[in-house]
Amino acid sequence: MTNTIFDIHHHGAEPRPCAINSIMAGEQLPEGNHMFSIGIHPWQTDRNDLDRLFESVHTAISDPRVVAIGETGIDRLRGGDLNLQTEIFNRHIDLAIQTGKPLIIHNVRASDIILPIIKNAGKGLKTIIHGFRGKPIEAQQLINAGAYISLGQYFNGDTAKMIPDNRLFAETDESTMTIDDIIETIATARLTSPQKIKEQIALNAELLGI
Repeated sequence: MTNTIFDIHHHGAEPRPCAINSIMAGEQLPEGNHMFSIGIHPWQTDRNDLDRLFESVHTAISDPRVVAIGETGIDRLRGGDLNLQTEIFNRHIDLAIQTGKPLIIHNVRASDIILPIIKNAGKGLKTIIHGFRGKPIEAQQLINAGAYISLGQYFNGDTAKMIPDNRLFAETDESTMTIDDIIETIATARLTSPQKIKEQIALNAELLGI
């Protein structure tokens, strides 16, 4: 793909340029020269066709427009049984390692489960925690485990300040804000310019092989 990435995770009816557009397992990839991620969302794990959904993910990743896997992960507030969510999460980790594609992680009150899993996966796994709103101590634990941290419309200002440049991403997710507006709020929190943030995000995506 030739588009520079500034928005690491976007949900919306229309795919956006310069973004990784998130598709839930079982949905068709839209037409057009955009970038996508695909995975079984934790909210889908209460379904009874998870094997079929996983096969659809496995098939879709052969499309060169699919540059990442996910979002997937663990959600303590919604979705199937936590053991089942963990099993599905691990299957996506195996797929991410096999393909070399980064894994976009949905983490709701589940760092205690996710942290040891991504630590044990080793350096072959590239992870991005999307929509992170937690405190600096939790962010540091995830960074120490090798994760990148993506900030969206809502984030902890102290956390935004402490994320190393080479571990930072930004996203729109489901926000009505533009990625430029979100990057501007992140830049303000980090006492830097939006342009520097955009340049760093593009570099980080390149270093991840996207």
